[in-house]
Amino acid sequence: MPAQQPNHLQGVRPVILRRVLTAISLFALTAAAQAQDVTTVYVGGGNATNPSTFLDENNQLTGYDIEVLKAADELLEQYQFEFQPFEFTGLFAALDSGRIDIAASSLQANPQRAEKYDFSTGYINSNSYITFLASRTDITSVEDLSGKTVEAWAKGSADFLYFTDFNVSHPDKPVGIITAAGDPAIIIKNLVGGRTDAYVANDQTRSRMSKQFGVELAFLPEPTKVGSNIFILRKGQDDLKAALDSALRELAANGTLGSLSEKWFGADFTVGATN
Repeated sequence: MPAQQPNHLQGVRPVILRRVLTAISLFALTAAAQAQDVTTVYVGGGNATNPSTFLDENNQLTGYDIEVLKAADELLEQYQFEFQPFEFTGLFAALDSGRIDIAASSLQANPQRAEKYDFSTGYINSNSYITFLASRTDITSVEDLSGKTVEAWAKGSADFLYFTDFNVSHPDKPVGIITAAGDPAIIIKNLVGGRTDAYVANDQTRSRMSKQFGVELAFLPEPTKVGSNIFILRKGQDDLKAALDSALRELAANGTLGSLSEKWFGADFTVGATN
């Protein structure tokens, strides 16, 4: 009987198997650690602030603000943004309760909000003006609004607060305020039909609405608000705010903000907005 040859592979296969299993374990642990490092950020967007945040035909949030945040999310590997629609009047309650971490709906800063919330850097310019039909000859100053009816985008919006402050300073002849739930079609319909006399619009919204509805609009030269739109966060979210601000500035520098503005508003209204 021939002598049995030594099996040099004995002991080698177990070593290889152990190494493979070790590599698989390390890969799994690394993947788990990376998954744990990704924080979910819940974004609440107004469901009817067209074209900034609104629901599309599939009931999904879309609009300029939403696409800006999605572009920012692509730059922030440590975060995963999830989007939830809200009535405008429910946005801040959701932010206060922790249901969302960022509020987005063509929002602007004001002293009341600054006391309670943190603001991102700006991402689009938003100077606002009293706007009305160009055929009107009886509105030449803000004082001419006394006794007239104006339309605000929603209760709690910047223009709603502006008209509320106007009434405080004009108690003898206040303006009547109605809200349009952020629907541009309703605003124009009410203007043309005579139900309202004026509303507040920023440059990009006024230009878009005039073209969309074929209506010539005029506006008072003195702005009701000068500044940029911002995203609003709860105080104390310092890391998220810093990351979001950095992403917004990068999107401004690489032209993404400008391109999205042209897509949604027909022109670039973002120059200098992140300064």
